[in-house]
Amino acid sequence: MILTLEPWLFHLLLSLTILTLTFLLGLALHSFMKKKEKPRKNIERLASIILAVIMAALYLYVTEVFADRASQGERVLSVEGAERIESAQAVIVPFDDYAVLERLYDFGYTVEDEIDGESYQITFNIQDGALLVDEYNDYIKGNHVFSNHARLSFPEIYENEWKPVIQENIRANEEIDLPGVTVNIESIS
Repeated sequence: MILTLEPWLFHLLLSLTILTLTFLLGLALHSFMKKKEKPRKNIERLASIILAVIMAALYLYVTEVFADRASQGERVLSVEGAERIESAQAVIVPFDDYAVLERLYDFGYTVEDEIDGESYQITFNIQDGALLVDEYNDYIKGNHVFSNHARLSFPEIYENEWKPVIQENIRANEEIDLPGVTVNIESIS
């Protein structure tokens, strides 16, 4: 599941969540300190400062490392489908595999390569984002458990996955069928 939120809404919800969590932890800390035989104000003050620092670090972690951003026109691809960002910017809260497809690839990924001594211009147009994310999950850079800035590495996908299939199919003069993309090959030599 991928949540795509407006930045103001994301920060509001995160702030309210952290404030509520801090209040509950502070209340628990206070009641724990009161149950001791000798309540010490200095320890309670120090614990409250540590709690505040931890919550500030949590806020910075979630906003700067865990959540990703996408700009207007970019597509967010996940196993559930694709979503084009219509607003100026959106915050992505990932709970599953995803990739942000930059506007650069709206018209496909194009590469010029030489196969069997002949030069070709090969264009890969993304047709099924969910299948692309599912099939080429290993080539999504920045899609981690604790830090996210997920982008597809098309050069690596081409070199490791698509190029061998294209070479075989050009030699055999067969149609090329790759998951998630359509392939357009033009001879340029």
